[in-house]
Amino acid sequence: MGEALRVLMVCPQFRPAVGGYEQAAERLGIELVRRGHRVTVVTERRDPAWPRTENIQGLEVQRLTSWNRRKLQTLSGVLFLTRYLLSHARQFDVIPVSYTH
Repeated sequence: MGEALRVLMVCPQFRPAVGGYEQAAERLGIELVRRGHRVTVVTERRDPAWPRTENIQGLEVQRLTSWNRRKLQTLSGVLFLTRYLLSHARQFDVIPVSYTH
């Protein structure tokens, strides 16, 4: 295997939200970790009870603020993701983005 990559997976929805997309993203991330890569998942924090950060089988999950209101959820997601990327994107080698709103 070559050099380990630093991967930032952008997933608007992720655990504890559970669906086919979320499960596929989690499996992919865990497999990348298993192969020696460092994987961070950035996602929306749609419920204040959800932890802001979490480690799931080696995946570092960062949950960003999300205004859980009908017309503000997408806007807040884009704004907080943009701020995160401006601050952190250079720390990563690969940034795959999956969007399912």
